[in-house]
Amino acid sequence: MLESLTHGVPFLGWPLAAKQFYNVKMLTEEWGACVEVARSNLESSDVERSRVVKAMEKVMGDMAESEALRRQVEARQVLSRAWAEDGGSSWAALHDFFKAMHLL
Repeated sequence: MLESLTHGVPFLGWPLAAKQFYNVKMLTEEWGACVEVARSNLESSDVERSRVVKAMEKVMGDMAESEALRRQVEARQVLSRAWAEDGGSSWAALHDFFKAMHLL
């Protein structure tokens, strides 16, 4: 997820199992950086083509909803870059991990 946000790429969410459901919910409802295509499980993951097309149009289209999504993603892009920069939270966590593994 961090890679997409760092590059300003919105998400099409289609959770299938485990924490994917929470991640898509967070990205959609709290961050406004995702359009959920469907909620599935491994037994029945069929989705009509029209739902996929509609979700893609929300991400790539020129309607107001698409613009709002892109603005949200741009705002998250700024934050995610700060996380990954030297001294940011992601950088610090990785540094701490390497230190714990005696790699630094």
